Amino acid sequence: MKQGGVGSDIILSERKGQSQKPTEIYELIEELVPDGKYLEIFARKNNLRDYWVSVGNEVTGTGPPDEDREAVEANMAPAGAVYGAGNR
Repeated sequence: MKQGGVGSDIILSERKGQSQKPTEIYELIEELVPDGKYLEIFARKNNLRDYWVSVGNEVTGTGPPDEDREAVEANMAPAGAVYGAGNR
């Protein structure tokens, strides 16, 4: 990722599952935005990562569970939700 404190726009990584991003991309984002709130859109089950909100029809099927949707509509966090890297 970094060599001698200099960033690079090239990531060399072994191929993983279909549409699975390299672990290094998550690490880079978490390094650039420490204690951030992270969102991955068009996620698949093989892309799930702790402390990231993952959205995609292959992850949730027909949408979020009713109890999560109701919590969000009531301006509350879904039960068990953890946000940001600072909660690790």
